[in-house]
Amino acid sequence: AERYSLALEFVRFDWAHCDYYLQTGAMMPADWRAQLEGFDALYFGAVGWPAKVPDHVSLWGSLLKFRREFDQYVNLRPVRLFEGVPCPLANRKPGDIDFFVGARVTPRGKYTSLGGRIVRGHGAR
Repeated sequence: AERYSLALEFVRFDWAHCDYYLQTGAMMPADWRAQLEGFDALYFGAVGWPAKVPDHVSLWGSLLKFRREFDQYVNLRPVRLFEGVPCPLANRKPGDIDFFVGARVTPRGKYTSLGGRIVRGHGAR
């Protein structure tokens, strides 16, 4: 963002993680969608902690809800080399590696709740 003079504002929400689930019995509060609707973009990191909460609970209780409710289907995977982290890419330094590993488009299966349709009321599948 800085490189392109793009100003970003981040708002952190203290839910959609496994500790929240252990405290409340839900991954997110009932009004989660209303809390997020005014934002232009959502940045959501990793989800899950199988030692504490079964994967299907954390996945279906947060990430898949975001994707379904906001019609999201692209899953970008950034790759970056960090200082002090062992890596099989020998003789590289921070800055040498900074790219996305493709875009995984997933508009079907568990990523849609529309019975095979991507958009309700539309012929798209």
